[in-house]
Amino acid sequence: MQEIISNDLLGEAVLPAIEDATKRLLKPGARMIPAVVAAQVALIEDEETGRRRMATTSGFDLSDFNHLGAPFYRTAPDQKGLSLRSEPVELMRFDLQSGGPFPSSRTTATLTANGGRVTGIVQWLKMDMDDKGDLIYENRPCTGIKSCWAVRVFPLDQPRDLAPGTTVRIGAQHDRNTIMIWCDGVDAAATATATAVA
Repeated sequence: MQEIISNDLLGEAVLPAIEDATKRLLKPGARMIPAVVAAQVALIEDEETGRRRMATTSGFDLSDFNHLGAPFYRTAPDQKGLSLRSEPVELMRFDLQSGGPFPSSRTTATLTANGGRVTGIVQWLKMDMDDKGDLIYENRPCTGIKSCWAVRVFPLDQPRDLAPGTTVRIGAQHDRNTIMIWCDGVDAAATATATAVA
């Protein structure tokens, strides 16, 4: 079988393909590679986020047009100017070895800021090739990593300077074809509630 894992994990119909292959093509106990795939998320600062968003130009506030664009953008995991601002959290996990079914679902997660400027939520891939944790592939954003898979950044409406320990509540859902992520709120005494990014 050819590789059918997309940047957002689900975009190339991997779940229906695994369900179909398990029923029609595989013997009982056949190995699936990767055995488990997961969507990882963290808070991020992207120095380029401001250039990707419309703001005030020649005295005209064009920021409302940002709501008409895609709720996320893709960038290389080794893109200069990316800095993780929290430890990663596993947002969604799919046991491909099980063969499914994989129904649509919603979930929530809490990210704890390490401190610093936060411009969005970043999502990347983590693949367990043998379901034992012995062989893991991950395109976690960092300097020097090379990957054919991009990471996805869901920008906040406004960048925020978050103190260490500030928690950010996020929601997510998948419809078997794509994963959407949004910010439900920022929990800190002196920080206003974040607005949705999706």
